[in-house]
Amino acid sequence: MVESRVILVLEGDSHTRQSCLGILAAGGYTVLEADNSMEALLLAAEREGAVDLLLTGSNPPGITRGELALAFSMLWPDIDVMYLGETSTQNHTQELAHPVARTPITPESLLNAVQQLLETPVPA
Repeated sequence: MVESRVILVLEGDSHTRQSCLGILAAGGYTVLEADNSMEALLLAAEREGAVDLLLTGSNPPGITRGELALAFSMLWPDIDVMYLGETSTQNHTQELAHPVARTPITPESLLNAVQQLLETPVPA
């Protein structure tokens, strides 16, 4: 059995967050949720396993996206970060451009963006 990839969804808007959680869970991913940056950081600190992807809204409450990505990359250097509704995302350890989950979110667009990001090999 293949282990499910873990995605932490950080989004202050409960409707958007619940939509993302439902779509990703139906796509076979293990999903964690937080509605603010502090909750996301606490969840990460308590978690025993790694998180593969941080999916966050364009303005996570409490901290900038860059600061949040840096904090997560200190816990898990290989974590990918994807922003909702923006034109680009980055793997903050390699500074590579990746696809984005555009809003409005559809199941196909979100799953395609996540799969493409998680399956793209990182150059050495």
